[in-house]
Amino acid sequence: FFFLLSINKTIKPPRGIYNSTIQEPERAKFMKKSLKRQIIKFKENYKKGERFNLLEVGSYIGSSTLIFGDILRNQLGDRFNIICVDPYKSYVKKNEKEWGLIEFSKGIEKMFFYFHYNISLKKWRNNLILLRKNYSQSLNFFKETKLSFDYIYIDGSHLYEDIKNDLEFYPNLLKFKKNYKGLLCGDD
Repeated sequence: FFFLLSINKTIKPPRGIYNSTIQEPERAKFMKKSLKRQIIKFKENYKKGERFNLLEVGSYIGSSTLIFGDILRNQLGDRFNIICVDPYKSYVKKNEKEWGLIEFSKGIEKMFFYFHYNISLKKWRNNLILLRKNYSQSLNFFKETKLSFDYIYIDGSHLYEDIKNDLEFYPNLLKFKKNYKGLLCGDD
């Protein structure tokens, strides 16, 4: 691991369970396009000193986070915050039989370190906060802080109940003004 830190390159997980494609996926193209459109709307409606707030639910190694951060830095300079929520804990139940979920979950703790390393290479790293919390912990955090977001990207657990919970709660955190409303996107 020390050697990887010294080469100053973004870490990508091995091909297979963690990285199934070489080409930029369509979802990445959509993410970039939708974020840029939202930034334009934000610029048309923001007040002096206001910052663009982006929430990412499920960060894994930070691939999406890197895309978001680079675009935000390019378009807004330092006027943005990124909050990532990911517990980096196994979510596979003891009686789980699906091989893919089991294998994916085995390496999740390692992905936490990959995420930190990848973000550490960016000039905008101080604009990011990682909340290592599960759904119920993050739910309480956001209720207490009353934060609102210009852009929310949901890519956490892909289990039905978890997706349902995410879609019921996170839209409530979007900014809503007379001529402006936050945007909710996601994967799956």
